[in-house]
Amino acid sequence: SSAASDVYKRQVFAFIALFGSCANDLPFNKYVGLRLPWTLVDYQTWRYAHKLLHELTFPAILFSITVLKVFPNKSKVLMIWSVLLYLGVPSFFSYLYYKKKHQ
Repeated sequence: SSAASDVYKRQVFAFIALFGSCANDLPFNKYVGLRLPWTLVDYQTWRYAHKLLHELTFPAILFSITVLKVFPNKSKVLMIWSVLLYLGVPSFFSYLYYKKKHQ
């Protein structure tokens, strides 16, 4: 139903907002955050990844809401892609950061 779909979207955006607002303050750990091989072994890469995640949070939410308004019939696919891009962009760039740092 449409009401259930709206609740789902709000929950996803709330999770992204909460996680993103906390991301920059997360301590270096192996339990919470972007737990990628390159972030777990290097503190500076961890900081870079989570700072980027924090900075992308609200632009990502605004972009996702805008795209959902333009294509309302594609909400499931768009929500999946929104989350994948939100997590994928900082993951990719933190990998490049790590590789450049450890050449």
